[in-house]
Amino acid sequence: MASSSAISQVPSDIIAYILSHLETIEDLSVVIQSHRIFLNAFNDGPCSIARAIVKSQVPSDAAPLLVAVLEASRIDHGAGIDTSREILNRFRRAISNPSQSQPTSFFLSKLSLSELAFCSRNYVTAESLAHKLAAEVKPIAIQKLDFGCSALPHLTSTEKTRLVRAFLRFQLLCYLFCPPASACPSSDDGDWKKRAYMNKMRFLSFDELAWHDVDWGELPVDNNIEPEGNLRLQGFLSRGLGLLDEIARTDSYASRARLLRLDDCPLLDYERLPSQQFSHFFPSQFVVDSLGHLRLQDWTADQLGLLSEGGDGPRDSTGSSSCLVWLGANAGRNILGQRSDVQDMNDDTNLWQLGYNIWDWEFQDSTPSTSVVKKACREMRSMPPPFKPGMQYDDEAISRSQSQRSDIWLAGGRGYWPMGGAIDFGGIQGLSPEKMADLLHKWDTNMDM
Repeated sequence: MASSSAISQVPSDIIAYILSHLETIEDLSVVIQSHRIFLNAFNDGPCSIARAIVKSQVPSDAAPLLVAVLEASRIDHGAGIDTSREILNRFRRAISNPSQSQPTSFFLSKLSLSELAFCSRNYVTAESLAHKLAAEVKPIAIQKLDFGCSALPHLTSTEKTRLVRAFLRFQLLCYLFCPPASACPSSDDGDWKKRAYMNKMRFLSFDELAWHDVDWGELPVDNNIEPEGNLRLQGFLSRGLGLLDEIARTDSYASRARLLRLDDCPLLDYERLPSQQFSHFFPSQFVVDSLGHLRLQDWTADQLGLLSEGGDGPRDSTGSSSCLVWLGANAGRNILGQRSDVQDMNDDTNLWQLGYNIWDWEFQDSTPSTSVVKKACREMRSMPPPFKPGMQYDDEAISRSQSQRSDIWLAGGRGYWPMGGAIDFGGIQGLSPEKMADLLHKWDTNMDM
């Protein structure tokens, strides 16, 4: 009681100052619910306190993107595509000239309390996913990609910026282009940044979640089909970062299964799938017409500059490791990815899974050897996938599991079904002992045939 009494003696403006230095709006929510004096101080100037928090939380180069995501979240696609274009045009103007870029406070000045909370929450989500992706992928990328250099094992500030931006732009794409009446996407990003977005798409697929669930038995994830082509997984992706962050934070199969119920999966037209939005990211027609016949290794610095964007900054300029690694990996291709080297015919799936041009590679004299990078990428393209749920199972085990899950579903069962081992109904609900016995008899009979 003594401590509570002492807190009540602190002037309200001091309390408000303390509140304005919390890290996130979520932290603010927890604090103001913990004691009336915090709530009273907050109520004296809620927007100013929230604005100060978000200003400190969000870097200036992320603020215009967050505002674009906010605007896109409220769009009425039935009113036509002009609004989508206006949002993108405002965003492009905001990042086009770094020398005239506005501070974070400029973009936040007119936002309401709920809008500030939206921006804070989305930034926290993107940041959380960035750290999880780096923890899962970067160590394996360092191990498998021999670029003749080193990379720091932890997530650097530049890598975090790239990943947060990629996740937020993914959310922007979901809002703008996945709904049925939405516009067609376009992008002026440098191609090495587009590849970073594709890298992120690999991480967001979560295709391993469909290997054991009975509900997915009738709609299996084909072991030979990439997640980009699976309509159900792409439907879940279209729900945006909030769901994906929840999935990433879960620590059990049961929790993930509740989040990924097939009944809750949006059924989108193929052209509205998130993976298809990224496939529309082509260079400008001018670049394709004038330079499309050249291999990237033959481009001059000035020509490469045509792919750059005003807001790239040092971390993503044509001299950045992100761009230089992308150049080395695609040296023998043209800007559309078309190959002239018969030794370079494998696709980039493995490179995307490893986020090859997201990480800050520390090259000697800041310049990689094109031949070394090209060789390492060629070798990686021809290797087995570095991340492939179900790789430990052969085709027969996969087919048997899918058939068994289908039978269980038709018999009224739901839940978790193991693959590749002994039959175990421990994770299945809804089946009587008699139903289980019938299924075992059916499977034994089929195996004897």
